[in-house]
Amino acid sequence: MKSFKFLLTLIAVLIAAVALPTQADGGVLTIYLTSQTTAAGGSGSVDLLLRNDMGTDVDISAFDAIIEVTAGSGLTFTAVDESVSAPYSYIFGTIQTAPLGDISSPPSAMLSDTHPSYVTITSGQTVGLGRLSYTLIPSTPVGTLPIVFTPDTTGYLTHVYDSAFNALPLFLTGGVITVTASVVPEPAHLCMLATGCLLFGARILRRRRAAEPHNNTAATP
Repeated sequence: MKSFKFLLTLIAVLIAAVALPTQADGGVLTIYLTSQTTAAGGSGSVDLLLRNDMGTDVDISAFDAIIEVTAGSGLTFTAVDESVSAPYSYIFGTIQTAPLGDISSPPSAMLSDTHPSYVTITSGQTVGLGRLSYTLIPSTPVGTLPIVFTPDTTGYLTHVYDSAFNALPLFLTGGVITVTASVVPEPAHLCMLATGCLLFGARILRRRRAAEPHNNTAATP
């Protein structure tokens, strides 16, 4: 019995470890993307989050991040905004220096913002850096689609800056889009829809025919 309870406890610990983003060693800011499940041909969004693993409060004045998917994967970024999912909120409250993101160079997206002074992120606190919306073409293969941090063509990387505009140490973790098969109406549903349309059309035709004798006036001799 004790061995069985120990096994259950071990399984629960492993599940919890897999469900959470990778915890980096102390002394860094962890930036990670949430994961999502979307049907091929559909749309969705992922959040870019920052967790303070520095072990102390930190003042942040600016950030920038470059996100990328594999070229030809079927995913296209469509918008970037600050509406991250609760319980988290955007790091600066609102966008300080618009626009927040640039999606003009697919398959990449860039997010950046600068605060007039700085905001303090407490130790262990998680805040949002933005939300990336996307669409999948109908032919997107079923499976997993990684979203990763990457340098741009000039080698520019993801950064977070303190109140003196010094770059802070980062630990980056990408996200995954799980692509499922597109939803296609079942044949039975299509048959029911077609039958309904036929019945509706037949009813309208009967009403018109029933109304014809009342609309015809007799000819005067």
